[in-house]
Amino acid sequence: MFAESGFAGVSIRQIAGILGINAATLYARYPSKGHAAGAVPPDTRRRPGTGLASGRVRH
Repeated sequence: MFAESGFAGVSIRQIAGILGINAATLYARYPSKGHAAGAVPPDTRRRPGTGLASGRVRH
C-alpha cells in the first residue's frame, strides 16, 4: 500500500481496513499514522507483495 501510494497517500482508515479493524481502534493503540507504520514488522516493509506494502495482511 505504501509502495503504491506513498506514506502521505495512505490513510489511517485504509490501514485499519486492511487489518480488519476500525480507525478508532487503531488510534487507541497508536497515536498517529507514523506510529502505526513504525509497528509494521521490518521484513514486511521491504518485500513487495506482503504486508502493508501490498495492502494484504495475513491474519
